[in-house]
Amino acid sequence: MKELVTKYTWRIFAQHAFRYPMPIAIAVVGIVLTTAIDIVRPILYRQLLNLVADDSTAAAHAGVLLVGQIIALGVLHQVGWRTMGFTNARFVSRVMSDLLMTGFERILQHSLKFFHGHHSGSIVNKIRRYPYSFQTV
Repeated sequence: MKELVTKYTWRIFAQHAFRYPMPIAIAVVGIVLTTAIDIVRPILYRQLLNLVADDSTAAAHAGVLLVGQIIALGVLHQVGWRTMGFTNARFVSRVMSDLLMTGFERILQHSLKFFHGHHSGSIVNKIRRYPYSFQTV
């Protein structure tokens, strides 16, 4: 029974999340971009150390260009993370709002007899806590 409830919950989360495809795409592209930068930067550091060990004028010029590339990658990495953070905050707040509204719309579909038979305060509290479970996921 617990597995069925979990599958149903994931399905509801997915339905609400996929209403906003652009933030999901931005997050995926941002994760790929920042991970690629995290992979490339140590390689550039290694090349920079190899150029420092070489004692020539051409190596010094290449080293300056390499330092510029490292700085540019660092700036791009920060812009990627900041953009993902901003997009994720807006995305999660929208989905949480949709989940809350859906929960209250579903509770309004019940009859008055349902509320007399159940403690309605605890039901409302459960609905209010439900969107926060999406935030932790």
